[in-house]
Parts: sequence; structure tokens; C-alpha cells
Amino acid sequence: MRGFFFIGVTAILLFPLRFGLAAETSTDGVSPGIQTNRSELSLEDPLPVVPAAKSLVLERLVPTKKITDIPLLRATMRVPRDIFVPKGFQYDAYTDLPIPLGSGQTLASPFETLYALQQLNLYPSDQVLVIGPGVGYSAAIAAQLADRITAEETLPSLLRLENDAVKKLALKNIRIRGVSPEQAKKETDTFDKILVLSSFPDNIPQWLIDRLNKGGVLAAPIGTSEIQRLCLFTKNETAIEKAFLIGICPVSPFAVPKRSVSLEKDAVFLEESFEYPTTESELFIPGWFNLRNATLLPASTSPSGHGILCLDSAVVQTEQKRKDALRRKELAEEKARSDNSTEVPDLVPSLLTLRQREAERITLAIRAFRLNGKKTRKISFTCQMEGVGLVSEKKSLRSVITSSLVFFDENRTPLQEIPLTVLKTGDTPCQEYHIPSIAVPKKAREAELRVGLFTGHGVLKVGTIVIKEAKSPKEQ
Repeated sequence: MRGFFFIGVTAILLFPLRFGLAAETSTDGVSPGIQTNRSELSLEDPLPVVPAAKSLVLERLVPTKKITDIPLLRATMRVPRDIFVPKGFQYDAYTDLPIPLGSGQTLASPFETLYALQQLNLYPSDQVLVIGPGVGYSAAIAAQLADRITAEETLPSLLRLENDAVKKLALKNIRIRGVSPEQAKKETDTFDKILVLSSFPDNIPQWLIDRLNKGGVLAAPIGTSEIQRLCLFTKNETAIEKAFLIGICPVSPFAVPKRSVSLEKDAVFLEESFEYPTTESELFIPGWFNLRNATLLPASTSPSGHGILCLDSAVVQTEQKRKDALRRKELAEEKARSDNSTEVPDLVPSLLTLRQREAERITLAIRAFRLNGKKTRKISFTCQMEGVGLVSEKKSLRSVITSSLVFFDENRTPLQEIPLTVLKTGDTPCQEYHIPSIAVPKKAREAELRVGLFTGHGVLKVGTIVIKEAKSPKEQ
């Protein structure tokens, strides 16, 4: 009896450790306060923590407060992302940005990958299918949480890379196989959870629904090559439920037909005033992705009558300061009403506001657009911006870079990054910034406008943005 009693007590004591519940003894740095809606999970023989992956999780992903699944975060810490990216891009492996894979395809950012996996709510008994370009990284994370992972790679150039990487990790429950889109449609095996890494224009096709078990969940990007949104599909007894989530980086930026005619002079590539509803739980602006800690200020609060994107990366303020700021705003609005004025003083036009805490280091709002460097040699940039409480990361500097333009070739390889706007630290009133001429690399086929607080913290308010083809001096 004593022997059975000892075994029983030992099992009770070790049970929390087996399932990762004894968070106070954890050395991975993930706070036990993060909530998850299922039991904590761990590998029978956990992979070793990768320092660079741990830094990615703790410095980039946890502070967003969007990834709250502890087992998922811990699994990510154990996957070396650099072994899943093509040569020449290892230096970007642990940045929270997409990575080009060639053939016009893109490996999703770590945030987008984890956000999608979190929606699937993986369990140890799940049979999971991953489809699309760069499936190895997602599969390696999911393999630590689910029973079996089948990954169907659509890029032959990546198939060997991913198989070699999985062998290095010694993950026995992953099978990566190369398939064409036509072959994928003919497969009949079914799964509990499906993650799709390539987009569909309007909805998921029937052949993919047929591969999902009843009660199963599927996450996939829906939209055009320039505007995509992660969607969640749940298969019930009689119907498919669809939920819209976040805007994501276009996976296949060159899937749409190329322009048949040359662009006319003064053709507009981007014209944005941020006039979008904000009733949804997740901020979604068509064509924009990487929106975190971002809010929209409606046109009704703006003298110019246009929306504002507000990116807030401020060093954490005290609650009293927040209350004081709200009170000042209320007083300003009361004064405007008492003066019978239609304008609200000291407020910029509707802006997108990006909020970035000190721990998050960088918050970006990104907008991709197509252009052909052979046809468009120069473009112009115009934007309204306001800085509130900006603080430089380096005390010796008195300015913060707030936007840049990145050009890509036909394989989405970066060609050049050009800083566009720099705001002084402290408070900078809303003003217009204009660059009349920016040279476009001849090999450029796509560009990204990146707006945020690259080298500091604070609140950045961004108004109307216009990027168009610049006129030559003769035409002016």
C-alpha cells in the first residue's frame, strides 16, 4: 500500500510540471499571466530553446498582446526560423516581417503565422493540414502541439530546404510533400484543422471544405494580391461559419494580371484618407497590414474632414496623465461648442494612430502597391503627420524616422529602402510633408510604404497620403 501511495503522490506532484502549469519554474520568460483557453501543452522531449527565437517572442510578439496562447509561444521559441528561409535572408529570419521566397511568393511574418495558428486552437489529438508556400516553419510550430502535421509545399525550390530543416529538428510527426495546385484539389484525406498560406480571391473552394472534418476549423487569407484578410472558417453540421480577422501581407503580390497599357503621367499608386469604420474588434484597413496598437480617429474630430491613422508607441503613461489628456480634450470640445464653432481646436484631420510601447520597439503600418520601374522612373510622396511626445531611442538624437519606402523586384527581393519623413522629438504640430521626386529602381515591380516609429517612441498621427508618378521638369 505504501508503494501505491508513494506513486500516487508523486504523480500528483509531477502532473503540473508535465503540462507546463508550473509557470513559476519556467525559464522561457513567457509570463504565466497570459491566458489560454485550453490546457498547457509540451513536447514529450522538448526541443531546446533558440535564443534568437526567444527574443523574437518576448520582444516582438508578446508585447502586441494579440498572441496569448502560452504553449504556442513556447513552441515558437524552439523553432529556428533561419533554417526555413532561403539563402541570403537569414539576417531577416527573426524580424517580424514577411520574407520573399521567390516566384512571387512570401513567407508570412511570425506574428501572422502565430495569429493564424492561435485561431486554430490546436489540441494533441488534432490532425492538421498546412498548404501553401513556406509551410515548414508553421508545420514545425504546430507539430509540437498537435498529433500529426501534413504539409503540402507548392514551391519545389523550398521542398528540399524544408525537409532538411525538419530532419534537423527530428520532428517525427511532420510529413512535407510537394504538390501542385491541381494535385491538391484531388486529395481526399481529411483533417481537423487546416492552415492555408496562399490566398483565395473571394472564398475557400469546395474541394478544400471537403478536406475539413465536421467541427473542424480552417484559417486562410482571402482577397486580391494587394488586399488580403485572414479569415476563419468553422465547419458545422449544415453550414460553414466565416469570421473576418486581421489584414495581412499579400502572399502572392503578382497574382493579378499585369497592366496592359503604360501608366499615364500623374497616375496615382496610393491615395489614402483613412475613412473606414472602426466598429470591428480588429482594426482593418483594406490594403494595409501589420496594424498593431493602431487606431483610427474619425473625420468628425478633424478640421480637414479626413480620417487619421494613429500609431501609438508611447512610453507607458500614468493613468493620471491619460485622464488629464481626456479632460483637456473634453474642455476643448466644450469651448468649441460654446463658441458655436464647427471646428475642434488642436486636432488634426482623421488620422491613423499607431501606439507602440517601449518594449515593442517598433510598430509598422505597411501598404504594398505595384509599380514597374521600366515605365515609372520617378514618383512623388505627400503626407500629413503629427508627432506627440516623441522620444528617440538614442538620447543623442533629436529626431525619429517615421516613414520609409521599400522597393522590391519581381521575386520580392528588396532593392532599396529610402527614408521619407523625420519628425523632431517632443511635439510636432500637424503639417504636410512633400517629396517631389523619388527615383524608382529600374528592376522595381512592387513597393511598400512603411509608416511607424522606427527609431523612437510616442504617438504618430498620419493623415492623407498620396504617392503618384512625378512629372519631369519639362512637363512641369
